[in-house]
Amino acid sequence: DALVYLDRRYTYRQLDEITDRLAMHLRRCGVGRENIVGVLIPRCEYMMICSLGILKAGGAYMPLDPSYPPERLNLMMQDSGAQVLITTPELSGIIRDEQGCLRIMTQEILDMQDIAKPLPVPKSEDLFVMLYTSGSTGVPKGVVACHRSVIDYIENLSETLGFNENTIFGNQAPLYFDACLKELYPTIKFGATTFIIPHSLFMFPIKLV
Repeated sequence: DALVYLDRRYTYRQLDEITDRLAMHLRRCGVGRENIVGVLIPRCEYMMICSLGILKAGGAYMPLDPSYPPERLNLMMQDSGAQVLITTPELSGIIRDEQGCLRIMTQEILDMQDIAKPLPVPKSEDLFVMLYTSGSTGVPKGVVACHRSVIDYIENLSETLGFNENTIFGNQAPLYFDACLKELYPTIKFGATTFIIPHSLFMFPIKLV
């Protein structure tokens, strides 16, 4: 398995096909190089699916924490210039209509069309992710990381941790936290399994054994 969340499991082939379809859909929506896509979703397998699909489309993703005040989330969408938002019907209303962004619901992703067109190969300087500071000293500021810096980071981490195809790595960090980078992507490099830890197990780690 490549990805596991609760009773939902995805092989590498399935993950690749799903994220390819999402990437092609995003391309048709105008997402490409230097474009930011907001991701406002609960903790689930789509944390990896959405981020990979956006990266395959050539864009960069901006994770949004559903627990943040709506004013902050709307500020992030406006400040980043994101024109596309991936979310759920339950969370979609947090982002105001005047933002004018195109909304894609996660439940639509599995039914997206498979169109055989080549996807762009990102350059090392292309944007990978945009994360916002806490704003404790003022207005939150967007900080971007490019492919080169993220790849260098996860390659060094993967070698240090000794990942291989038999590794099962638990993701506990939320998507909007930079620590999530080291929990989602090193596993892909070595064909390991990413286990998205549900909130219900956070306080009972013994159940993960």
